[in-house]
Amino acid sequence: MIRIERFGFAGPAGQPGDGATLIAPDGTTARFIDRGATLTELWVADGNGEFDDVVLGFDDPVDYFAPHPHIGCIVGRCANRIRDSRFSVDGRTFELAPTHPPHHLHGGPEGFHTRRWELECDPARGEVRFVLDSRDGDQGYPGNLHATATYALAADGSLELTIEAECDRPTPINLTAHHYFNLAGEADPCDVGDHLVRIDADRYLPMGPDFLPTGAIAPVDATPFDLRTTQPLAASFASADPQLALAGKGFDHHFVINGAGMRFCAELIEPRWGRRLTMHTDQPGVQFYTGNSLDIVGKRKRPRRTHHGLCLETQGFPNAVNEPSFPSVLVWPGTRYRHTTRWRFDVVPQSS
Repeated sequence: MIRIERFGFAGPAGQPGDGATLIAPDGTTARFIDRGATLTELWVADGNGEFDDVVLGFDDPVDYFAPHPHIGCIVGRCANRIRDSRFSVDGRTFELAPTHPPHHLHGGPEGFHTRRWELECDPARGEVRFVLDSRDGDQGYPGNLHATATYALAADGSLELTIEAECDRPTPINLTAHHYFNLAGEADPCDVGDHLVRIDADRYLPMGPDFLPTGAIAPVDATPFDLRTTQPLAASFASADPQLALAGKGFDHHFVINGAGMRFCAELIEPRWGRRLTMHTDQPGVQFYTGNSLDIVGKRKRPRRTHHGLCLETQGFPNAVNEPSFPSVLVWPGTRYRHTTRWRFDVVPQSS
């Protein structure tokens, strides 16, 4: 049975904060706070049975209130970039709050990652649920939106996130979890170059110098984006491919996941410690970001710099509201947005 421990904390101005910890029988532990519905810790076993925290973050919940590169939080109302911070629907153009002018990123400067979500705990189901209401005009988006993000920890140590939302006006909804993984754990503060990655995608979205998709959907064949077989990340970081150079000597690209429905998305292996992460999702794609501009002082007051963590953000296509050839992320009144991603942790034989 999953155990839930609830806790409180004081925000930067002394305001009360709420948090909860999910603990599985095998020792896998996930810790959350209501600020941004943020996953702050995720403890999983290595090949020797030793547990460590495999997501980047901060020691003090107060640090999640300061500006940071979306560490561990739920981002929205629309993840990723929207060109020129505008889109049109039903013949009306909406101007969004720019994050990196002139473009809009991850829901805007006061997006869902900055909000206090209402926390609900369900011990019988081993779940924590975060609830948020976003009013019409929030960051420029139309409609009153109601969203929930539910994390469930299973007895086998897998963690599942289900996000649901509905709105009373047509609006783009494209929520995602922005976790930075490093499977070496906090005890071994290395970069992710030794990690092995596999992404089940035949196609990806090339980007321009503004980090926005060009509109093309390109095959991965004969490029560093062919991650259909397991590849070490260090080799990609050393590549001279202009797309990787554009992103800052790493990935910041959207991969189009093969198939439909709930299916395999990606695998990540840290060979020295033997931890493996296997991801499944029902989303059309995943944004693979290798922390190319990461620069924080993280847990244990250690600096976390370029390539010290990576994100696998399951979501709809970036800038889909302005690209007619991309699958739509518009949600209409009377319909419900639903997004599920599952992370399964186990171990592989350690290299000698």
